Amino acid sequence: MDSNSNILSVSGLSISFGDFKAVNDISFAIGKGKALAIVGESGSGKSLTALSLMGLLPKGSAVRGSITLIADGEQHTLTNTNT
Repeated sequence: MDSNSNILSVSGLSISFGDFKAVNDISFAIGKGKALAIVGESGSGKSLTALSLMGLLPKGSAVRGSITLIADGEQHTLTNTNT
């Protein structure tokens, strides 16, 4: 897929709590008019991934990676190294 047609791009997303890595280095992109299903076993990091996209992770989480959203023709990039 042409990266210019993506409305959401996630690159190298990792989420940890202390020494525990809940999500480790995932990347994906969603194009305009497309859908993405994130599936996995209980505890595999699906909800934490979604919460990270909305900036709603709990205190004490460490996030790394890049999230880029195209909304209303404007690009918004969030590169995290938060704790």
